[in-house]
Amino acid sequence: MRYRLGVALALFVGVWGAMQLSAEPPAIPDQRAQADKLFAEGNFKEALAIYRGLALDPANTSDLLSHDIVQVSNCHQNLQTMQEIDGYLDEAEKVHAGNWRGLQAIGTQWLINPHYGFVIAGKFNRGNNNGGGQYVDSTPRDRVRSLQLYVKALPLVRAEAVTDVNRAAIREFYRQFGDMVLNGRLGGAAWQLQSLTKIDELPDYDTVNYGRWGRGRGWGGSETKGAPVDAAGNPIFHTVPESWEAATSDGQRWRWTLSEARKTDPTHSGDLDRSFADFLHGQFGVQTMREGGISLPGEDTTDEKDGDKGANPFAVKSLNDNETIARLATGAKRLTLPDEFNPIVIYKRLIDGNDYYAEIALEALAQIAEDRQQYNKAADYWGQAINRFPGNENRKQRLNQIVGNWGRFDNVQSLPAGTKASLDFIFRNGTRVDFTARRIKISQLLDDVKKYLKSNPKDLDWQVMQIDNIGYRLVEQNQAQYLEADKIEWSKDLEPRP
Repeated sequence: MRYRLGVALALFVGVWGAMQLSAEPPAIPDQRAQADKLFAEGNFKEALAIYRGLALDPANTSDLLSHDIVQVSNCHQNLQTMQEIDGYLDEAEKVHAGNWRGLQAIGTQWLINPHYGFVIAGKFNRGNNNGGGQYVDSTPRDRVRSLQLYVKALPLVRAEAVTDVNRAAIREFYRQFGDMVLNGRLGGAAWQLQSLTKIDELPDYDTVNYGRWGRGRGWGGSETKGAPVDAAGNPIFHTVPESWEAATSDGQRWRWTLSEARKTDPTHSGDLDRSFADFLHGQFGVQTMREGGISLPGEDTTDEKDGDKGANPFAVKSLNDNETIARLATGAKRLTLPDEFNPIVIYKRLIDGNDYYAEIALEALAQIAEDRQQYNKAADYWGQAINRFPGNENRKQRLNQIVGNWGRFDNVQSLPAGTKASLDFIFRNGTRVDFTARRIKISQLLDDVKKYLKSNPKDLDWQVMQIDNIGYRLVEQNQAQYLEADKIEWSKDLEPRP
């Protein structure tokens, strides 16, 4: 998986890099083509020799340098010589100290490599090892190492005038810079954005939390602690600082990178807005209560005041678009969100367009409305998505789940013989339901089970013997042979709620 990720990144960088393609010595493209061919054929050792020469060549300054840098690491991983990657990246950093594109590629590579290894005789060896040593995790250290490279490249990026030729490359630099800041700080780990990572100080290798950072949750924790709060118990919002240097937290650093990406290329603001809105929704959406094990008021309640926040402050139906009920670190709380930090406001801004981000924003708004049990809004958003961006059958099914006629029997326990049966039927939107009742041929069912057992089968089929599961067998397996021909039919008028 890590090999594929590296290749994908290399190709991705190559796409936007092609817009700012620098001239390179004639021999370099030929060598790269030869290395690519060897790599594709599985000749990783021969390919490594060429790629390494290209990656450490000061004359290799084109945007395809990122491809060469990534491919060296890919070769090492295929050759199981990952312990050589760190030294190679350090050497590449020295060679390309004045090339921000090279520094960006090297910095990104620090977070693509496997984040585990062994400390042997005081030295870290990345990857697996058969000869013992202390097993350690390097994710926090690799993250800081990556940030060091991006910070080193920052003044070089600032010094380069933005033109139509390099605009996409510089925008993507800031975008990836933000991803490096955010690494390991999504979901339940977002509380770490309150701190300010020390860029000039490398953390020690972790001997305690192996798997917690790298393999387990490298891009965000799975533990849901609730959104962080300040000393007064209010949620923490990350504002945009004046500069990278002025930021007082990693959260502000991340916001600054998004802001710089937007300034560089405003035409691609949709991607940035969507990322920020997704983050805010993950922090302050009503689904955070469910994720934390907090039960919401049921949508089937018959209380006519269940949409009145005065009657129930946790009634999600009563929420306005500028409000939410979120699970914070101190517990669930009803909040009013400023527009800058309100995912609904940002998603609504996105749906004014007619692109991919408008399509995704409509789906997000529909899901938010469903989570809030505001099904009229949800149906409207699903309808807009279907009409404006046709061809998605899943959206039609989601809409039909809301506006279609639905019904089901509630669960019921078996009743003693001679007791009058009573069934609860739960429905939505329908005005009438038709019932059909037929007796089950119990004697035939038992006879078939006995006959099966007397046949002394080599491997018992539990489905044949499970007579208490006859309902499933009748409905899902169509075993109509156990139903009497005579039947009783009746109907009942229904009065659906608005």
